[in-house]
Amino acid sequence: MDFLLDFLLLAVVFWLGKKYQTWMFIADIYRDPDHYLKLAQKVKDTKIEIEKEASAESQDTAEVEVRTEIVNGVIYCYDNTTGEFLAQAESHLQALNLAANRYPHKRFRVNPKL
Repeated sequence: MDFLLDFLLLAVVFWLGKKYQTWMFIADIYRDPDHYLKLAQKVKDTKIEIEKEASAESQDTAEVEVRTEIVNGVIYCYDNTTGEFLAQAESHLQALNLAANRYPHKRFRVNPKL
């Protein structure tokens, strides 16, 4: 029985401590709201920066669909969506290797129907 009362007292003290901590936090916000507004702005700016970096990384590792043209025995590779020139060579394999060297963070996929 004595153990149960000790446990109950401990639970009540813990609960009161958490309530006190919450009240002190709210009082601190009332005393210095500018500090918390600046802190919130820093968090927002950091989140935006992280999202921009993640977006840039996903664009760098994008998969590029390659369109090829053969003119006078030379193979020309182009990005199928943008039309950007990627590489030229005498074989498909050489052209794709040159494109991979030129854009190391991109993966290239040749569509046989194009």
